[in-house]
Amino acid sequence: MSNTKSLLIVEGEKAEYRFFQHMGKMFGLDFVIFPLKDNLYVLYKKLKDDDFNVNVKSILLEMFPEKKEILDETYAFTYLIFDLDPHHTENNEKREYGEIIESNIEHALEMTEFFQDETDPTIGKIYINYPMFESFRYCNSIFDEDYKEEYIGIEDTRYFKKYAGKKKMVRKHIENYLKEDFLSLSKMNIYKLSCLFSGNWESLDYLLYQKYSGASGILRKQREQIDSLRQIAVLNTSLFVLVDYYGNRDGFYEKNFM
Repeated sequence: MSNTKSLLIVEGEKAEYRFFQHMGKMFGLDFVIFPLKDNLYVLYKKLKDDDFNVNVKSILLEMFPEKKEILDETYAFTYLIFDLDPHHTENNEKREYGEIIESNIEHALEMTEFFQDETDPTIGKIYINYPMFESFRYCNSIFDEDYKEEYIGIEDTRYFKKYAGKKKMVRKHIENYLKEDFLSLSKMNIYKLSCLFSGNWESLDYLLYQKYSGASGILRKQREQIDSLRQIAVLNTSLFVLVDYYGNRDGFYEKNFM
């Protein structure tokens, strides 16, 4: 598995790039990281224009013709990592804030229902971070039990990067993360996933993890939180790329997350 090449389509060209580049280095994974340099909703619009009847790599090639060599390569797995960014607006947006959020969630849901197969190079599998990628360090230590209580009001999601910058984990640079750090952060988010679905801060067996970790199911659960409590559970699903890449091969999941 360690020699299998994977294409990671990420939102940002700095934080996400450094994160997955270092993760790949720590685990000996052949990650080819492709920054879109734009958000989920820009990609959604391009796909929607073609009624989702399109090869995602063809869309990327239209946007980045200079990246043809990378996109022409063969990849065993294709992953897409984006932020929910529920507050995203178009230029000169006139709609009410609640309507904007509802529309964005509907669009994100369409994306989760389409991007479900990491082994299909024309599609891939999507991971959405709540509310943003910085959720991986929205804690004060590696495996912080207080993470179970981390929720953010829907109106405050636009300030999430500033809030994350006040957490102690901001002091730990990505380049200093060890394999154990990535595994512990992944485990912490599996525990948070359990909280989201069952209310219990605990591990999940592998079959339950597979059941709960689908992007569409997570988004629907988060939507319930938004509709009833006007808040989002802070959750980093991009760490699940590591979990899903290995699965329970040679007992990987059971050894590291149970």
